[in-house]
Amino acid sequence: MGPPHPRNPFAENWPGLERLTCGRRWTDQTRPFSRPRHVFRPLDATLGMPGLPQSGTGQTALLTGFNAPRIAGRHYGPYAHSRTRAVLARYNIFRRLKPEGFR
Repeated sequence: MGPPHPRNPFAENWPGLERLTCGRRWTDQTRPFSRPRHVFRPLDATLGMPGLPQSGTGQTALLTGFNAPRIAGRHYGPYAHSRTRAVLARYNIFRRLKPEGFR
C-alpha cells in the first residue's frame, strides 16, 4: 500500500484485489475495516526500525510474529540474520501448527 499516486500500482483499478476488500482500493488512505471473513488494515513493514525493510528479517517476522529487525538490530537480508535463526527455528508457524495436525 502507499499513496494514491500514478507510480503506485495498488492505486489502480484491480477488481480481484478490490473484491477482497469489499470494493476498496489498496492505498494508505483507505481506512481499516473488518467484516466476517474480511480484515483490511495497513501494515508498516519497517516494524519501527529505520532503514529499508529486507527479506531476511521481514520473512522471519511474518513466519514467527516476532519483530525480527528489532532482534537483529537492523533490517537484514536476503537470509535470516544470525540473531533471529533460533527464533525462526523454534517459533515458525509451520512448527507451531504441526502438533495441531496440519501438514
